[in-house]
Amino acid sequence: MNKFLSYLFSGILISTLLIGCNGKSSSDLNADVARFVTSSDEVVGYGYVNILAIKGKAQLSQIPTIGEFVNNQMESFENSLRLTDKIHYALEGPLNNDGIPKYAYVFMSVENEDSTLQMFKEMGFYFEEVNDMNVSFDMNMAVGFNEHTVVMVSGNFGDDPKDKLFNAFASFKNEEKDTDVTEILATTTDILLAGDLENLYQTSNTSLNDLAEENQAEIKEMVRGGHFFMTVDFNNGNLTAKMDFSRVNDKMKKNTFFKDKVANDVLNNLGPGEPIMAMAMSLDIEKLENLMKDFSPEAERSFYNSMGPMGSMFASLTNENLSDILNGDLGMMISNSEDSDKMDNSNNLPNSHLYLGLGKNPQNMKDLVRTFASEEVISDLGEGYFKIENSMLLMKDKSVVMHSNDTLKSDFEIGEMHKVKGLEDFGSKPFSLFVDLKTLGDSEFNKMKGQFDVMLSIADYLTLTADNERMIFKLVLKDENENVLKQVIDIYKDDLKSRMGNISF
Repeated sequence: MNKFLSYLFSGILISTLLIGCNGKSSSDLNADVARFVTSSDEVVGYGYVNILAIKGKAQLSQIPTIGEFVNNQMESFENSLRLTDKIHYALEGPLNNDGIPKYAYVFMSVENEDSTLQMFKEMGFYFEEVNDMNVSFDMNMAVGFNEHTVVMVSGNFGDDPKDKLFNAFASFKNEEKDTDVTEILATTTDILLAGDLENLYQTSNTSLNDLAEENQAEIKEMVRGGHFFMTVDFNNGNLTAKMDFSRVNDKMKKNTFFKDKVANDVLNNLGPGEPIMAMAMSLDIEKLENLMKDFSPEAERSFYNSMGPMGSMFASLTNENLSDILNGDLGMMISNSEDSDKMDNSNNLPNSHLYLGLGKNPQNMKDLVRTFASEEVISDLGEGYFKIENSMLLMKDKSVVMHSNDTLKSDFEIGEMHKVKGLEDFGSKPFSLFVDLKTLGDSEFNKMKGQFDVMLSIADYLTLTADNERMIFKLVLKDENENVLKQVIDIYKDDLKSRMGNISF
């Protein structure tokens, strides 16, 4: 039965690449899933695949051999299930060490009850009628449907495999629907992945359970009623994923640690040069430090330990308070230098710039650098400049700027990065990441050669931004006119043909 179930899910996944027009943001199934999620204190994740929003995006049906295969295999699904209502799912905790939920649910609307029964029978399911439903089950899988809805549940059920199935159908009759859950499920996107923070914590088995009772109680207050969700959209020329953390209570919001935007001093000191990769962020380091001390007391010590002997020296300087040496402003830029005289070929180091904002006691860092200079570990070049092998460091009043492949004061230039496509809004959010994929693919710093060359050949750049409420990832392709799914499938269509040829229903 599990083999047939895998075929079912494979077919549903294929259908998401086949079918479509704009799906509704709400439906009877959508409302029923909201009731189910609301009624459970064990649901840690939920969402849907909006198969109608993917109409024509992949255009699998237009590819010879693949299109014929997909159309033939999916015909029974389209006749049996109302795919206009999207394929919903829910996950119950706890999650195991591999992130696998204890129980997984799939919810689908029925288009034709007789066709649905025939479809499942052809897959090898055997049904009995119970409470006006067709039900099939074993110790790890239960499937049930009536004239409106299909519910599939997988997990280790124990003695009563039907219990979870019947409880799910019973929840559809509840009146209560959580406002946040209802609004999240009404979001229009291609793929929706959402989570219940309170249930995630309550069903978790992590080191957080080893904290003092007062700290555990504080976490429970922070996650109470909290939800997050991620949308994934396949657009013309780009893939965009957005994570939303805004649906949390005031106590959680008070513990967020990003500043409003990246500090100007970071942006003014990352250049010059055209970046292959750039990252900048500005954190409230004291707030982050307090969170680590309360809820992850070993994190700061692990940070120092990861730095080896240098980390021990940092720890002694800071009295184990990270905010003594760092203020939370950090930036990094890697460029593809064309000046061979400035490249360290022996170590194969990229041309990189690093910015560190100094904390409450900047003198500690300055004293450490000068101690290294006095012991001739590094060379003091005067005026705040220090040489470290084939790199240079500039000690400023409130920051440290470090350049690899600079060895002369006359070569050490600072300023803003040169603006390139995709870097227009860099720094407007307190965490900003940019990667020039088209240049990376052609550069000597591409350590993934042979693995992702095909994808890099169509990619332009990627960005990742984050603040205290949202995180946005965007992968932009060189061709901005054709859908990202269509472009990827065109690359791998030969591989798809061979894989589909090995599947027999």
